[in-house]
Amino acid sequence: MAKKTTLLVASSFVITVISAAIVFLYTRADSQVSRSQSLQWELTERSRYHEKLYDPSEIWALGENQILISDAGNEKYPVYLLDLRRRDITRQVRSGQGPGEAHGKRYKRASFFSDGRILLWDAGLNRISIYDSSLVFLGLITGNVVRTFNYQVGLINDSTLFVVGATDNFLSAYRLRDRTVSDDRLLWSIRVDDDEHLIPLTNYLLKQAIYFRGDGESLYMGFEYASVLMRINEAGIVWSTLEPAQHPLPWTQPEKSGGYALPDLAEHAVGILDLAVTDQYVVVLYSGKKATKTEFLKNIHRAVEYLDNELYHSVRAFVYKKENGHYLGQLSLPVPAQRMDIKKNAMYLLTSAEMLPTIFEYRVQVADGS
Repeated sequence: MAKKTTLLVASSFVITVISAAIVFLYTRADSQVSRSQSLQWELTERSRYHEKLYDPSEIWALGENQILISDAGNEKYPVYLLDLRRRDITRQVRSGQGPGEAHGKRYKRASFFSDGRILLWDAGLNRISIYDSSLVFLGLITGNVVRTFNYQVGLINDSTLFVVGATDNFLSAYRLRDRTVSDDRLLWSIRVDDDEHLIPLTNYLLKQAIYFRGDGESLYMGFEYASVLMRINEAGIVWSTLEPAQHPLPWTQPEKSGGYALPDLAEHAVGILDLAVTDQYVVVLYSGKKATKTEFLKNIHRAVEYLDNELYHSVRAFVYKKENGHYLGQLSLPVPAQRMDIKKNAMYLLTSAEMLPTIFEYRVQVADGS
């Protein structure tokens, strides 16, 4: 039987961004007030899988049957390709430092060329590897930009690479040629002090907590401790919004040692957990939850599990028009998810709340006129 979910209707203000190469200005555009559409989404469970998952942290849908997984719990093969129809792992990336290998624990980010090749950013090795769509290693991206330490790297399009680095720059874009990226190919750069809303990113830990998806022409970026959502192309930031949660990046004071800590979760809510991009929409998995002292003390014997289940899983998904960032409404997901992706008419949700890590697959039907 189909599980039906309805997108809740709400009116919204869109916060736009006026941007060129390095200009990032939030402006409330009264002329852009618009009524949200009422969308009917029907999600029907197709399958679920848990047999060979250990402690997966990221999933990316390559096709309707193929899921790329980053799994820090798999000590031997931290990255692998899962075929949901065959219910088996078809190819794996070995843990190590050699060509084609990956760090066993640190976070990974994947983005994709238009021909299906995979660009895998490995934070543990500070390395960018390229694989084909079957996860066969093809080579590395090299150049002085790669040799410096970075927090995030990915594709804006086939010839444009973005970097979130360890400097005062928030975001930089470079032309990618012959698997090489260097300083002399810089297209534009945005500093954290170019706008007051970006200043919290002086806390380098926030730069590690960024998620993104691409559609071949643009990059869509969200922040784990905010509701900030951006669309970026090779010319700069196209639009940005805080809607509907109005949840800005949190400012944290540096410690006496000069270092930083993650935001206090009793004061600052967890924000975006993941996002997915379709032909028309950006779908954002959003938490919005804080760790209340009462609940934390009640669950002190299982504190890590409590935080993971309650704060880092959510059934809330915000939906936006991809073209202009207009907020359309909220979708209630069938299961609490920590990660998500959408490919064609299939939605994939990763959950470990009160169960073994499991990937759920749903068939997505959007009503005509939505």
